[in-house]
Amino acid sequence: MDNMNVIDGRRSAMCRVAASGRKKRCGRKAAADVGFLATIDLQIAELQEQQLFGRANGYLSARSSFGRFLAESGCGCRLDSCQGDCGVDIRLSDVTAALIREYERWLRGNGVTRNTMSFYMRELRAVFNRAARKYGLVAANPFADVYTGNDRTAKRNVNRYVVQRLINLDLSGSKGLEFAKDMFLFSFLTRGMPFVDIAYLRWSAIKGRTLTYCRHKTGQQIRQTLEPQAMRIIERWHVAGSEMVFPILDAALDEALLYRKYRSALSLHNKRLRQISEKLGDDVHLTSYVARHTWATLAWECDIPLFEISLALGHTSERTTRIYLDTMKYSRLDRHCRKVAKKFRFNSTQ
Repeated sequence: MDNMNVIDGRRSAMCRVAASGRKKRCGRKAAADVGFLATIDLQIAELQEQQLFGRANGYLSARSSFGRFLAESGCGCRLDSCQGDCGVDIRLSDVTAALIREYERWLRGNGVTRNTMSFYMRELRAVFNRAARKYGLVAANPFADVYTGNDRTAKRNVNRYVVQRLINLDLSGSKGLEFAKDMFLFSFLTRGMPFVDIAYLRWSAIKGRTLTYCRHKTGQQIRQTLEPQAMRIIERWHVAGSEMVFPILDAALDEALLYRKYRSALSLHNKRLRQISEKLGDDVHLTSYVARHTWATLAWECDIPLFEISLALGHTSERTTRIYLDTMKYSRLDRHCRKVAKKFRFNSTQ
């Protein structure tokens, strides 16, 4: 079922529950009878109304996972106001450290990666904290004992030789693969512009060769001069009369439909990049984000200062940029060490 339809259905159900609750009591609902899953559903609906579809999707993923855990754990509905049709839910006050630790064990037993586990925990924690403030629940942090950090992921960048091979790769037999190649290179040429920002890019953002846009993720404004190669990619794919720079989204759609189309386009883009990776061989793994990490890595190798790379990427702090470059610093230090060692002569036994 489509995520947006799920959200709409849950929002309608929550409205009925809320209306029923208003008939039974006045004043603020007691935390002892607030459903945790119901709370997530209401917050998802609020995010959707604010057109924060990405965040709503994150809450929905965490909610689905936690709901499966409750169902498989044999939890019935514990709400005092339950009429028998609420399915599985627990009171907000029943979200304890012991339960969250049990949920973490369940995730681990189902082969969920640490980063995905951490993502679910952070989303659920955000919902819980907001609801606790709203309903006046005073409780110890139930997420204090579980992992909510970020493990280092596999290397996301490729070297300049791979980029050059991609530039030279002939994909004229497939328009779809040609488009995916050009979108990857456009991202690389625009300092790692994320695919979401490319997809939503409108002509109004371009004046001459100056590109000005706000990042979807942070809202930070980015301004840059487009390289001639990037301009040629725009000219190659722009559809006359369209408000959009690239033929990915339809400007006439409302925000909810635009987001659905974007998610579908991102999935297709990464699928095509996997096909291109197979053609490149040598264990190359291209994704939409590899272009961004690759630009950052090559900029660092060109001795561009960290704060300037951070500014170019639109990061709100240099800490995020350091995460991008963390795996590269060791190889760079190794090269420096090798240069120092080569200044001396050692015999074979030393």
